[in-house]
Amino acid sequence: VESPLQQQARLLSMQAKAQARTAQAAREQALQARAEANKAAMAQAHSRVKAAEAQAKDQEQAQARAHAEARERAQKLAKDMARARDNAKYTAQSSAAASATVHVDELTRDATSVTDWDTKSKERLRKLRSDNADMVRSMEAFLGPTGGAAK
Repeated sequence: VESPLQQQARLLSMQAKAQARTAQAAREQALQARAEANKAAMAQAHSRVKAAEAQAKDQEQAQARAHAEARERAQKLAKDMARARDNAKYTAQSSAAASATVHVDELTRDATSVTDWDTKSKERLRKLRSDNADMVRSMEAFLGPTGGAAK
């Protein structure tokens, strides 16, 4: 037969154990919630990296199209320039010859401008690719070898 003090002590012990179990369950829930929040943050970061990669790819394709158009323009200008020079060679020294010379000078300036633009565009494309590679490397380092997936 237990004394009232022993009964009270047993009840307090049971309450303490129940509170300890409740606290442990709360800690486990908090850890689970934190893990889920981290997983969601990693997924969002991964999504942003994919979007940035897609944007960089679109920009690279646009740059490539611009390069092709610039090359075509430069080739056309070079042909026009050669044609104008040929015409200027065989034309008598008249106002028509002077006009052709001016036209050749304009074509030369245009071709130089397109060539300069093409060179600058290639430099921007190189920088864009380098920046994209740096970003992908840093995100891979951030996400770790599992790509952000839970272990």
